[in-house]
Amino acid sequence: MDTQFVSRQYKLTSYSTGRDWMFGFPTATIDRFSPDVEEVYLPAAVSLDGELRLELDLGGFGVSKSATQPRLERLKSLVSDQTLELDSSQIVLDMRINSPQNWAHAITNHLALSLLIKDLLKDIDKKLVVIFPANISSKILDVFRLSGFSCQATDSGVKGYICKFSLSPWISIRGERCEVIRSGLKSTELVAQVEASEIKEDKIFLSRRDKRTITNESEVVDYLEARGFKTLYAEDYTPIEQIAYIANASQIVSVHGAALGPMIVRSALTEPKNYKLIEIFSPAHVTNVWRMIASQQGAPWAAVRGRVWPELVQDKADFVTNMRNFEVSLDSLQSAISHLEMD
Repeated sequence: MDTQFVSRQYKLTSYSTGRDWMFGFPTATIDRFSPDVEEVYLPAAVSLDGELRLELDLGGFGVSKSATQPRLERLKSLVSDQTLELDSSQIVLDMRINSPQNWAHAITNHLALSLLIKDLLKDIDKKLVVIFPANISSKILDVFRLSGFSCQATDSGVKGYICKFSLSPWISIRGERCEVIRSGLKSTELVAQVEASEIKEDKIFLSRRDKRTITNESEVVDYLEARGFKTLYAEDYTPIEQIAYIANASQIVSVHGAALGPMIVRSALTEPKNYKLIEIFSPAHVTNVWRMIASQQGAPWAAVRGRVWPELVQDKADFVTNMRNFEVSLDSLQSAISHLEMD
């Protein structure tokens, strides 16, 4: 076998959104006698520059160990001889890092990164095999396979030609992932199935169960359904159905969460529709993740923040563990709807 050592570098550029509005819960700090909706003019959201480095030694097989196992299990696997061996026509791309089990992380981060690495290695005549933890969701495997990847789910070591990679910082993928998805998913079965779907809802509301739920959800559902929105819970649908609902909607209201992960696939559609997005936040969990993707796709965005509870305005407030359910003001929601002209 010819010895060949491949080394590649790719610079990821940053991306900046424009300024946007977030509408908070009505408060007496706006008007003492008649509490009014708080309006927050958000600064631009900026992603980070980064660098992706690849190393691939085609001169001999190596072994890649999982980085996602609990510490004790990982120590056991380090001394174990159990491995999954790929053949010489394949390259190991170990994606058992940074929570690939999370539906949104897998689609927006791991899929985008896998597509970028695939493109950087397109001159190597070998098939890329993406490795996931054994407990990966079948929905995530379906998305990757429909995107043209072979996949294996295992906690064992994997033997073969190992594509070693480092992305620093990890979140630097945010600046270019919409473009990577656009170019990488063209002509894939994933896009073909989404575009062939008969799901054509124009206005959707993505709600949540279990964590960070809306305490007055029935009020919000009634309010939105009276305005033509269909209420959905993402986990009730297949990956293609989830993507199709988001891809074909022109107006989306969603509680912040993994349900918005499929939004990034809109970038790869042949004729993507224009859309507007209202994102509903727990006051303990406001982020710019979907705001940035919406901006990259040319979609107007606005936020609604739920009622703030006292612990969140104290010094050294614990936002990480304070993920309780929250109340949403219909006045705040209407302010966002009016701002984006979604009436």
